[in-house]
Amino acid sequence: MGLVLLFLGVLFLLQNLGVVGWDVWGTLWRFWPVLLIVIGLGLIWGRRSPWLMFGLSVALLAGAVLVAIFTAGTTGPATTSFKQSLSRMDSARVEVRFGAGELSVGSLPESSVNLVEATGSPDLKGEFRLRDHTGVLTLEAPGRGWNWFGGGREIRLDAELSRRIPIELAVRTGASHGRIDLSDLKVTSLTMEVGASTLDLRLPSRAGVTEAALKAGASHLTVVVPQGVAARIAVASGVSSVTVAPRFPGSGGRYQSADYATAANRVDLSIEAGASTIDIR
Repeated sequence: MGLVLLFLGVLFLLQNLGVVGWDVWGTLWRFWPVLLIVIGLGLIWGRRSPWLMFGLSVALLAGAVLVAIFTAGTTGPATTSFKQSLSRMDSARVEVRFGAGELSVGSLPESSVNLVEATGSPDLKGEFRLRDHTGVLTLEAPGRGWNWFGGGREIRLDAELSRRIPIELAVRTGASHGRIDLSDLKVTSLTMEVGASTLDLRLPSRAGVTEAALKAGASHLTVVVPQGVAARIAVASGVSSVTVAPRFPGSGGRYQSADYATAANRVDLSIEAGASTIDIR
């Protein structure tokens, strides 16, 4: 135990001097079995060969610390990519299933010939089929929990969609955080089901009429309606805190732009949530 404290003290000293960073601890944790090896050596040779035991213990602990120092920050979770071309599509239905971690949904450049380009965790899967010129796409990244040997690593999913065709989008996620920016997409239908999440959602700015339905657990949601887009908003009574921008007058969970009936671009938004905080801007 004295050797362990000695090496931890040296590591803290190097950190205070700026020689190593905080990420060394995440890497060092992967070497916890070394402690079991040292204890086992002590039980076998501790009394018969104390100096051999001491030397082996020093070598093992020093090796673990050195490997942690030189590999910290140099490796990260492997990623998988997926892309699908627009092919002969006139429209698309896209479903994103994400377990937990950081989620980002945005738009591809106008010139892109793809429906989607996505990167994420190694277990990212994409399934696509074409039905009468309508593409049906499912992106799934369930994520992984704590890994005793690899440490806790946050799962991330980045998905960018085409601006060129109308899209019906469904997003289902657990405990996640991130940004869903649909401002440049032609999303005509949006369904979101989220767990305990913190998400920023920006609604479409030029999709014509968008039907949007949000269901959330104990979440913090920021919903941005772009300038020039009218909105009709219905918020369920279970929400603990809701703030609505003055440009959407109303009360009792019902809010509506003055020009909703005549606006070329408008959103019909319904929100059902538990103990959540929702800010509509």
